[in-house]
Amino acid sequence: MKKVIVALALMLGVSLSTFAQDYSVKRGYKGFIDFGYAQNIGLNGVANEISGYDSNKIYWSTSHGYQFNPYVFVGAGVSLDCYTAKTWCTIPIFANVRVTPLVSKITPFIDVKGGYNFVGYMKGVYFAPSIGCRFGLTRKVGLNVGLGYVLQQNYANHYQWDPLNKVEDQTFNHGLSFHFGFDF
Repeated sequence: MKKVIVALALMLGVSLSTFAQDYSVKRGYKGFIDFGYAQNIGLNGVANEISGYDSNKIYWSTSHGYQFNPYVFVGAGVSLDCYTAKTWCTIPIFANVRVTPLVSKITPFIDVKGGYNFVGYMKGVYFAPSIGCRFGLTRKVGLNVGLGYVLQQNYANHYQWDPLNKVEDQTFNHGLSFHFGFDF
């Protein structure tokens, strides 16, 4: 009888250890893929009146870098931003820092992307901070969901008193974003 109890205890211990997976982020290479939508909050909460178009956008971004410990990631990435009202796309290049203050299966994060867009109509500064939550799916893969703010510099033509007197200004399109993605 003792042998049966010892055998059952060992089997229970082994089975529990296989279910107790570590979902924390590990040190080393780390990559992210995100998909999102940004709603323009422009002037007066409507489309950017200076540039004259609706700057809502869908975007895809990827970042790759180094996870120094379970709390800090530093890397670089690129995004493809496609505006919904026009056929404009931009490709910002950015540095990425992510902080995850807890080590657990479900953990909050703070993510900051800052860089510059060299391609397309909207050239200039790119800044995208966000907060969210990471859900550990396996030991190396997590689902990320977040809310953020996106700021993109652009050049806009607007008319002063005379319609023939066109002036180019630097303006900023900014919006609230929702994104989801995976880390690996």
